[in-house]
Order: sequence, then C-alpha cells, then structure tokens
Amino acid sequence: MFKLANVYCLSLLLLTPETCNAEAPETYNATAPGLHIRGAAPTWRSLGGWFSSPPEIVSWNPERTDVFIRSNNNAVHHKWQSSGNLGSWSPGPTDYESIEGRVFSGMTAVSWGEHRIDLFALGGDNSCWHWSWDQDATWDAWESLGGGIIGEIGATSRGPNLLDLFVRGLDNAAYHKGFNGFAWSDWVSLEGIIVGSPQAVSWGPGRVDAFVKGIDNGVHHKAWDGVPGPGDRWAPLGGKALDELTVVSIGVNRLHVFIRQADNVIYQRRWDGVRWNDWESLGGMALSRPSAAAWGVGKITLAVQGAHNDVFVNDFDGTKWGDWRSIGGSVTHGPVVNAVRQGTEVAVFARGTDGGLWTYVLH
Repeated sequence: MFKLANVYCLSLLLLTPETCNAEAPETYNATAPGLHIRGAAPTWRSLGGWFSSPPEIVSWNPERTDVFIRSNNNAVHHKWQSSGNLGSWSPGPTDYESIEGRVFSGMTAVSWGEHRIDLFALGGDNSCWHWSWDQDATWDAWESLGGGIIGEIGATSRGPNLLDLFVRGLDNAAYHKGFNGFAWSDWVSLEGIIVGSPQAVSWGPGRVDAFVKGIDNGVHHKAWDGVPGPGDRWAPLGGKALDELTVVSIGVNRLHVFIRQADNVIYQRRWDGVRWNDWESLGGMALSRPSAAAWGVGKITLAVQGAHNDVFVNDFDGTKWGDWRSIGGSVTHGPVVNAVRQGTEVAVFARGTDGGLWTYVLH
C-alpha cells in the first residue's frame, strides 16, 4: 500500500525574481575551458549558470524554449527565449531568474497549452512538489502534492488542463496522481515492483502510455484511454536497461522506447500502430542514458554522452537511422535534446566541465 510520507514543511526561500551569474555571452573554441570543442567552428554557446543535475527543457509555443536548472544549493533557476532565436535569451545571455524553493531531484516540466508550464520535483520531505506558470506570466507558489517518492517524477498531459503524474513509491510500486482541470486525485497504486522512475507519454487526446523498469531490469508497459488506474498487469517488453528509460512519440499511435544496456550500446523498440517491433541495436558507445526529441514530420534526434565525454547524436528521418556523429564538447552529464524554432531544428543542452549550461543547435 502506498503510504504518504509525513509531510514536513518544505523550506522555501521567499525570493522575488532575480538574476544571477551575469556574464558576457561567449562561444568556446578548442583551447577554451568549459566545453572544449574538437575541431573548428565555435558552435557551442555558453548559457551560464552553475548546476548539479541535467537541465529540464520545455516548450509551450513553437517559438518558445524554457530551461530549468537545479543549482548546487538546490535552488531553481530559469531562463527562456521567445523569438525562436536561441542566441537571444531572457533575462540575459547568461543570466537566470531565481525562483523560490529548494528541490532534491531533477525537475520535470510539462506544458498543456499556450502560456502554461507545470513544474514538478522532489522536495526535502520526499513528497512531490508542484509549481505552475500561467498566462499572467507569474509563478504560483509551490504546493505539496504529497506522496512518499523515490527518484524522479514522470509527467505528461493528455489534453488541455489535464495532467498525469507517475512515480515510484517507498514500497517500490508505481503510483499515479492526476489533475482533471479542477482538482488533484489521490495517489493510486498501479501495482508491480519497479526499480526506476516511471516514464510517460501521450500521443493523442485522452491517451497515456507509461513505462517502467522492472526488477528484471526489463521494460514494462501499461496504457490507458482515459484516466490511468489499476487493473491490467504490466506488459513485459524485454530489454535490459542500465539506467532510466527514454520514451518519445512521433505521432498518433507511434511510440519509440530507448534504453542503454550493459554493453553501453543504445537499443530501440518501437510500436508501429499494430505491434511492437523487436529490440534493435542503434550502435554507439554511450556513457549516459539517451535523450530524445521528436521534431518535424516523424523525425527523432538522440543525444548521448560519448566514451570520451563528448556529445554524440543520431537522427531518425522517419524511415531509418543514420550514423552516430560527434558534435564535440566535454560534458559531465548526459545531454538533453529539444525541438526548437517551430519544430524545424533541434538544440542540445549540456553541463560543461565548468559547471555551466551550454547549447548547440544541430539543424
């Protein structure tokens, strides 16, 4: 049974928005510190900051990109661009807005419509904390959604003003909590014993697909047309995941699941609308979980930390995968990839060896 942790007061810093780490914008060449580019063009750009866990990226508009980082003192910092030009950031090229609160996990952000962001993270009491930004361009105060949670929070939206959260409880079962536009539901057990943080995606109105790593390190799947809840068993999809899962949808009734296995190779299994295809090796040699972004018409870009801590990417053109290629850099965590500029390009975000955030526009 899912036992809610005793809820203690999460220490919040009641800060007014401010900026930090103001520096001149810069790009680095092969001899500069931070991200050392192997080759010629200075294509990595510094976004400043000083943080500890991978950045969280979300877009609520085709021209908008919002970036959240967890600083080394567990504070939340935020920056954004709204013109489609990744060279123009607010509140400044290397500045950040500081937001109240302290978080103790990576953050998860989701947008269900224009001018809306919902941000989730683990608080100091091991419960889920929520923060939202709306069309008034203001951040609401953090609220506790309760729960006793291990790991990070999976979140998705299956329609306007609808949110679905998936977590691993203290008893190692998967749990769900939903927002129906008016109120949050209770935490409900989805049963099973899992060893990682659940991942979820929605490929259409009312549809939710959730994926977990079981005690066999294999991938397991459940799906709902409507409100998620207990019932059917988790369906085993096989594989042997080394870290958390990565899931993306390229369209209606289309799913791609990516894992890194013990050989450090990236593997894919996809749902083509009729059946699950077999696991397929995508090759490569990765030191991180893959990050994936769906963009354009049926396209996917993957990004990983390579064997020498540079960043490697691979593209799916809707039919087939290309070859892995290095875009240089020297990173300390797995990179994060996100579609930008009305879904026509992809940008990679990563933590450099200087502890700051860097970005590289691919397409």
